[in-house]
Amino acid sequence: MLEKTEILNLKRRDFASIAQEVLDRGKTFKFKAKGGSMSPFIRNGDVVEVVPVKGKINLGDVVLYRSFHGNSIIHRVIQRGKESIVTKGDSVPNSDQPVLSKQVLGRVMVVEKNGCRIRLDSPMGRLLNMLLATMSPFSFLIYPSLRLLKKAISPFTSNASNPCLFRLPHS
Repeated sequence: MLEKTEILNLKRRDFASIAQEVLDRGKTFKFKAKGGSMSPFIRNGDVVEVVPVKGKINLGDVVLYRSFHGNSIIHRVIQRGKESIVTKGDSVPNSDQPVLSKQVLGRVMVVEKNGCRIRLDSPMGRLLNMLLATMSPFSFLIYPSLRLLKKAISPFTSNASNPCLFRLPHS
């Protein structure tokens, strides 16, 4: 039996509350991303699957957290401390304020874009996360350069329209 998918338009605070409720129950939370701070890795309209955090949060993990203002944010972990983490959107120049562990709602495990399903817990996904976290201080300079390079080589590649860096099988 197929479950009916219902699309809800929620305010940011309501969204964070629902996400927390679902994740606190140990369930996966799946939704369309909104915004561009994680572009090009996660773009507006990409579907992300968030799972409850089990174990420690690693450098490079992409997490969903509740900001001090109550909004939900998906950003990459670029530093870890004892009681907090520092996150940053891939396409923005500055990092966020430290995030307390209790603010983290879950970890992004899958990103779906244009028929591509990227599992962040796969060896390739973990490597990609670590590389992107390491490049983070320079990402706002690197991504525009990569876009220009992609545009320049696209006439010579057969798969230039595919926005995914790699394809992984559906699970």
